[in-house]
Amino acid sequence: MGDPTFALFGFILFDGGYTGRTTLYQRKGLDHRWDWGPNATDYTFVIKPDGTGLYYDFSTVTEGESTKPSAIYKCYQRK
Repeated sequence: MGDPTFALFGFILFDGGYTGRTTLYQRKGLDHRWDWGPNATDYTFVIKPDGTGLYYDFSTVTEGESTKPSAIYKCYQRK
């Protein structure tokens, strides 16, 4: 069947406004993931199927180490 990962470019907006960054976007299973930063994956935002948003800052994490989310949000779809 092949790899179910869907990856392309995306855009993430900050603070509910119109300012943001171009990102790498992936949908893995039911999770949506945006990665950006000087090294392309310094920062990550993941939205889980239940609407939980997880923000990760990998800019100070040593390669190979794990980290916990820097912030957790409740996300809603605008209508």
